[in-house]
Amino acid sequence: MTSRAAHRSLLIHAGLLGIAGLTSCARALPQPTARHVVLISIDTCRADHLGCYGAQRPATPNIDGVARQATLFRNVLSPVPLTLPAHCSMLTGTIPLDHGVHDNIDGRLAADRLTLAEILRAEGFATGAVISSFVLDRRFGLDQGFDDYLDDLGGGGVMLSVPERLGEDASRLAVEWLERNRDRDGFLFLHYYDPHALWAPPEPWATQYAGEPYAGEIAYVDACIGTVLGALRELGIYDSSLLIITGDHGEMLGEHGEEEHSYFIYQSALRVPLIVKPPHSRRAGEVDAWASLIDIVPTVCGALGIQPPQQSSGVDLLRRDPEAEPRSLYCESLTPTAYGAASLLGVVSGPFKLIQTRRPELYDLDADPAERTDLTAVRPDTAAELRGRLQQILRRAGSRPITDGAPLSQQDVARLEALGYVSATAGATDFDLDAQRKLEDPKDLLSFHLDTQAVSRLLAASRLDEATAALEKLLEQRPGYTWAHRQLGAIALQRKDPDAAIVHFERALALDPGLVVLRADLARLLLAQGRVEEALPHLRRAADARPDDGVLQRDLGVALALDGRHQEAIDRYRAARDAGIESAELSRQLGWSLERVGQLDAAVAEYRLAVQLDPASPEGYLRLGAALTALDRVAEAIDVYRRGLEARPDSVELTNNLAWKLATCRDPRLRDVEQALRLAEEANRLSGGRHPVVLDTLAAAYA
Repeated sequence: MTSRAAHRSLLIHAGLLGIAGLTSCARALPQPTARHVVLISIDTCRADHLGCYGAQRPATPNIDGVARQATLFRNVLSPVPLTLPAHCSMLTGTIPLDHGVHDNIDGRLAADRLTLAEILRAEGFATGAVISSFVLDRRFGLDQGFDDYLDDLGGGGVMLSVPERLGEDASRLAVEWLERNRDRDGFLFLHYYDPHALWAPPEPWATQYAGEPYAGEIAYVDACIGTVLGALRELGIYDSSLLIITGDHGEMLGEHGEEEHSYFIYQSALRVPLIVKPPHSRRAGEVDAWASLIDIVPTVCGALGIQPPQQSSGVDLLRRDPEAEPRSLYCESLTPTAYGAASLLGVVSGPFKLIQTRRPELYDLDADPAERTDLTAVRPDTAAELRGRLQQILRRAGSRPITDGAPLSQQDVARLEALGYVSATAGATDFDLDAQRKLEDPKDLLSFHLDTQAVSRLLAASRLDEATAALEKLLEQRPGYTWAHRQLGAIALQRKDPDAAIVHFERALALDPGLVVLRADLARLLLAQGRVEEALPHLRRAADARPDDGVLQRDLGVALALDGRHQEAIDRYRAARDAGIESAELSRQLGWSLERVGQLDAAVAEYRLAVQLDPASPEGYLRLGAALTALDRVAEAIDVYRRGLEARPDSVELTNNLAWKLATCRDPRLRDVEQALRLAEEANRLSGGRHPVVLDTLAAAYA
């Protein structure tokens, strides 16, 4: 792994200054509506690592200073210990059962899910997001409603094989956005990813927190947040801002046997901070009642006097009656289902938490916050009551569809898997409590999960021999483990053995026919081997499964064209364009198939578009010139070749084609033998004097 610390500056001066000098006051009277909303999400942030939440070694003076002016919610639950679905909940006010995203690989927020950015943009707010990990890339759907969605991570750090934005760079982009929008009502969503494993805080935090790198990352992010807080003050908009600081999920840190997150739904992975500073607030106090990330959207709407969306199942935390009845808050992990185990579905109500799986667990979070003493045997009535509440939540959301995944390549999937994530495609039976009790208990498969994560790390480090041996051991334990076959296929590709890769991919698809990305990659591999007839059924099945995936539609068009089925290819190319694909390559491919079915004028239009989209590529000029020649529009063809040569004077093909046209044209007004000879000699020089086609042109010019 490239060290993230190497990319960071030693000091973040504004962050180190802190805001410790701010005073606290009594509860303020209602304040004017906020002109700016700043929502800061710290990825993988346990609440108990912040000073304001009782960390024994306070590392967060900037966050703590905000907390002294804000309402601090002591007990906040993330619905899921995974970055993408947790942020979908945070930005829509809905649980995964409602928004349909359950993991980081197979999920994409549907367009009909209303985001906080869409709500605020409709109210006239400028909307911007600073994203710090590929996990929240726009292809996963969270860009909905943002005017600026800054998810280009080029030039940042690299964690395993996944690029990330460093905290200080995220702060810089945030400050620039705030400066551009200081005079407008604005909503900024600011995402920090640094506390996500692997942990490598920069200096001075690496030294200060030697042996505690996770705490060092939290401290570093606090300094980065300090930079943004300082900018808000300098711009004169701190007091008038609604400022929210939270996290998407926590980190297990070895508790219950899990080092990181994604598998279990114990509090270490789900309890997150939530600090809400209303405009002009000086002191608002603390709230012990349980809250959830789904409450952020209605809370922001309430603070701005906006009607919250009907889809939201959260509440306005700033207006909630502290004496209200305890809520039933949902949480889940479907990660164990990737191994054939039962899902983990949970509900928190009052002090109690039920984790429903094959062997359910019940905890009193007030008396046992570390969840060490299972009470299911001694409080069966409480367990049954919470199971009933969970069943009600599942029943209410039972008709909601599970979203299709984002259009990821196999490389994209491998990047996410390198972080230890596994694909756990949600199905209806994952939420059937009776069906789940017949499956293996996730607690019994933790070691298998940890072994899978270890293999992912070996693959990311290109330690292929060790990874192969480990994968074979996994298959000895569970021969039907699809993921292992996929990885063995990927290793075979890296070793330049496509035949072995095809065998492993076919085995994986036999076990799980619904792996659309793998099916598409298998088809592309078969195409590269010239096995078009074998590739076509796979590509067609993948494209039909994801009709909105423009890349799949285009690739199916290519395969159909190779098979001589050009009219079908044309239909798929146009479907790719309808799905948002617009490129010179697509226009050239579509033009070629249009030529083959005799639609030359339409082909010319496509080739002109290809030249417009990529004026530096000789290919567009060559095809356009050839199509114009076929229509006997030679003068236009000559003009196209000339324009192409202006853009690419080093192109042998363009030089030769123009020379041929000038030497052999039947129209004496267009023929120019002297220029043809000069061009033919130049083409001969560029080609090394051995290309037979160029030699023919040279002979024609001399004739």
